[in-house]
Amino acid sequence: MVTTNPTGNHSAIPTQDRYIYAILATFASSSLLLGLIETKRPVWYVYFGSWLVGLLGETGCLVCQILADRGSDFWPIALHSARAFCLLGLTLLGAVLVLRSRQKFIKKQGESESLLANGNGHATREPETYGTANGNSARKDDIADDDDDYDIESDSEEPAEDRKLKKEQRKRLEGAGNWLNYLADFKVFIPMLWPSKDRFVQACLATVAVVLVAGRFLNILVPKALGELTNELARTAGDGIVPWHQLGMWMLWSWLNSSVGISLIQSLAELPVQQFAFKSIGSTAFGHIMGLSMDFHNEKNSGELIRAIEQGQNLQGLLEFIAFQVGPMFLDLVISFVYVYTLFDVYMTLILLAIGLSYVWIGAKTTSWSIKQRRQFNTALRNESKVQNEAINNWQTVSHFNRGAYEVDRYRNTLDDFNKAEWRYYVSFYLGGSGQSLVMLVGRLAAHALAAYRIAQGRAPIGHFVTLTAYWRTVEGPLASVSWSIRRVSQMLTDSERLLQLMLTKPSVTDAPNATQLV
Repeated sequence: MVTTNPTGNHSAIPTQDRYIYAILATFASSSLLLGLIETKRPVWYVYFGSWLVGLLGETGCLVCQILADRGSDFWPIALHSARAFCLLGLTLLGAVLVLRSRQKFIKKQGESESLLANGNGHATREPETYGTANGNSARKDDIADDDDDYDIESDSEEPAEDRKLKKEQRKRLEGAGNWLNYLADFKVFIPMLWPSKDRFVQACLATVAVVLVAGRFLNILVPKALGELTNELARTAGDGIVPWHQLGMWMLWSWLNSSVGISLIQSLAELPVQQFAFKSIGSTAFGHIMGLSMDFHNEKNSGELIRAIEQGQNLQGLLEFIAFQVGPMFLDLVISFVYVYTLFDVYMTLILLAIGLSYVWIGAKTTSWSIKQRRQFNTALRNESKVQNEAINNWQTVSHFNRGAYEVDRYRNTLDDFNKAEWRYYVSFYLGGSGQSLVMLVGRLAAHALAAYRIAQGRAPIGHFVTLTAYWRTVEGPLASVSWSIRRVSQMLTDSERLLQLMLTKPSVTDAPNATQLV
């Protein structure tokens, strides 16, 4: 990244703002480049918007450079012009790619129109089936094997089901154009998660919200009070004077921020919310399955349906997770950037930014790496339950045909497959966590080294080093939560995909709108 001095004096040392500009521009460009390299089907309007914003910003820098130098220095203006022209070319390329993607999407929609008209004389669109029964099973030629087949026994129906599930997921994602539209299918769970008629659960949600707001203040007050106490002890050391005020405030904030303070209130308030969501999802899904037609139940295994409901109930914490963990997490990140800047300088904020981007990137890569292993793990878990259920429920048939030893071997093989899938999943999980821990360790050492350097220069009191050390736990928490949130959302959506299929399945036999009650 080449920077120029607006005064036109090349011998002058670049100012701090130009260092910051160069570093941030490098971060932004690197992020876009990584996204293009690692994405097979980029969503081009995201890159188009980024390049357009960059073009506008670089044009503003060029105009300011011209006004500052009044045309007296050629090279700074030439450098800004070159960057502006590069961004202009990327913006035009992005616009072309966005229009091209839009035309392909419109063409796909047109190809999905039926040649036959409905009763109104309009062509009907082929309904989405989501890979379920009753007009819900996809054609066999649609279920093509891909490069990530599952290493589960070939006579199990689960690999085909999972491949079909992944194919439908990709088709919905491509048709939606982005993840927000894809997630629209999950809106069927919203009425189950929001306690619209339960005042007690709503009061618990409000209590948790108040506690979370108080927690944001305590995250700063505790290390700040410790730093002030350290400065006061250093000032009065040897005088026999105890700074009771600073000591008392630190004790008070530490107690409130402990597990026996406001965290206890939050835990007690969260319990009714979790129980409400668990009951709502379980009862609604069970009632929907019981209301489906006989042809659906004849084609499905009871153990699979029960396991799908159990895994889908992982969504019970979705409302609490989004409202009371994801929101405060990003708020803590913003607060930490501002607070460390007030303690030291902008370079400390840049260290946090570099740590955050690296940490989140490794977390995203780990999630994409382990998502396949998670699907295999779920497949093996359902297969184990299915084989066990079939053997026990059909014990009489197994005994009559003397197939007890075969069923034992078959169940032992499913347990081996389960252990293999579990091992692969947790290895990918642990390796990714180790990489993130290494990034966090390097960032902590770099931040404390910079803090020690600033204190040695006399630009910060020694209490700020203690404050940074105590506050670093609050910095690590949101960063770790970003990656954990990605894993948690992916895991919850993956586990609930099969339940989503069940909820979108309609009975093949339905009552007419004007039907009368028989009894």
